[in-house]
Amino acid sequence: MDVQYIAKHTLFRPPFGWFFRWTGGIPVDRSKKNNFVNAMVETLKKYDKISLSLAPEGTRKKVKKLKSGFYWIAHKSNVPLIFVRFDWGKKIVSFSDPFHTTGEYEADLKVIKEHFKSASGRIPEYGIYYEKDQS
Repeated sequence: MDVQYIAKHTLFRPPFGWFFRWTGGIPVDRSKKNNFVNAMVETLKKYDKISLSLAPEGTRKKVKKLKSGFYWIAHKSNVPLIFVRFDWGKKIVSFSDPFHTTGEYEADLKVIKEHFKSASGRIPEYGIYYEKDQS
């Protein structure tokens, strides 16, 4: 499967910029106060066929809720989401069927969160479902 991914534009500078482009990277400048969602929708329109991957929440620090940008990019682009669940506890990677957004964010978010609820992340305490007291 040919999959592209988005990454900070600074990664695309020499000496390694060629590598990130070669592996399917699409540079995104997030330093400016721009509308990231609309910029991504416009970027997706440039491709006849594209599979885009976005990094999960909670990879570098604790998160309490999911950001909504991924949802609105998919919805405004009229492309389905395929959820990729990395369950580090069970050592399983699984893919969902395509999920078509409805535009009802809160209702769709319940379905999305349910899909990931049983998975354990590499650093479980960074995930949105981690409930244990750290003291």
